[in-house]
Amino acid sequence: MPSCLQKLEAALISKRNDMEQLIILLKNEQRSIIDVDLAALEDLDVRKRELLGGMERSNAEYRQLLKEAATELKVDRIENLSSLLSVISPSQRENLKVLQTKIIELGESLKGVLEFNQGLLENSLGHVYQNLEFFNSLMSRSNTYGDAGNMVTGNGKAKLVCKEI
Repeated sequence: MPSCLQKLEAALISKRNDMEQLIILLKNEQRSIIDVDLAALEDLDVRKRELLGGMERSNAEYRQLLKEAATELKVDRIENLSSLLSVISPSQRENLKVLQTKIIELGESLKGVLEFNQGLLENSLGHVYQNLEFFNSLMSRSNTYGDAGNMVTGNGKAKLVCKEI
């Protein structure tokens, strides 16, 4: 096996592992969103950013390895892994094909988890906005009952006026 193909396989294994780790982090994020655990969400955000930064560097390395493979295998141009699979031996092809399939499956899983998390966050924000609107409507009611329920300022201090009829 040419050295570039071994490195390429190692890069794909690393990519698979990173994607699996990202799925775990996103599922933990779901629990934190549901539990409204802001501290855990912040921690997960830091960990996700670190992982995504590493994945970006890995992707750049992977693209460079594809170029090296094209040179080493004397192929004019390789755009992606599929175009490389046609010019390598069947045993090498099988290993890389299995990794490629797993990465595609993980990509679909990631997409689903991200969409679910997006829905959770959008619903949470919707509830926050509804609560804000409710409290805003309470605090800005008309003056039917005098200043009842309104904030009144005087002498440098704010007071909540409550008047029952």
